[in-house]
Amino acid sequence: MLLPHLSKMRHCARVLSLENLAELSQGHADAVASNIVVTFRLAGSPRNEPILIPSLLRVAVVSLAVADTQRAFTRARLSNDRLRELSQAAAAEMDLVNMKRLFMSERAGAISIFESMNKGPRDFVDGMCGMDAFSQEFVRLPNWLVYGACAWMGRTMEGLS
Repeated sequence: MLLPHLSKMRHCARVLSLENLAELSQGHADAVASNIVVTFRLAGSPRNEPILIPSLLRVAVVSLAVADTQRAFTRARLSNDRLRELSQAAAAEMDLVNMKRLFMSERAGAISIFESMNKGPRDFVDGMCGMDAFSQEFVRLPNWLVYGACAWMGRTMEGLS
């Protein structure tokens, strides 16, 4: 699954953070506060995506925004309105209900993997490859290797639960 929009999101967050450094050095507190609010909103853009990777990027972008906020607090004097705006933007990204839904989605995906493992090792590998892999290249693998790999994965996954 390709997620090219995530690299653009990360790049934008980094550019905003660098811009904040430049604005702070020039004493432009309002511009810094505006950029931080934009960074928090940027972090919220993949909020409804049902997979883990965008949410991990959300955490990274929020971390950048928090670091910029801390830097702004120590180097600039922000008005009460700007502080309120920053507080509201940060609070909007502390969405634990969405994280619960995300982990439920990841768990459902893992269940389908375990179900395909129960069908048999060749069906499992076929399902993971997204094609009839054993009618192609993997037909040369000996059964003991396929069964051993699936048994190992089963033991590894059992240890995680």
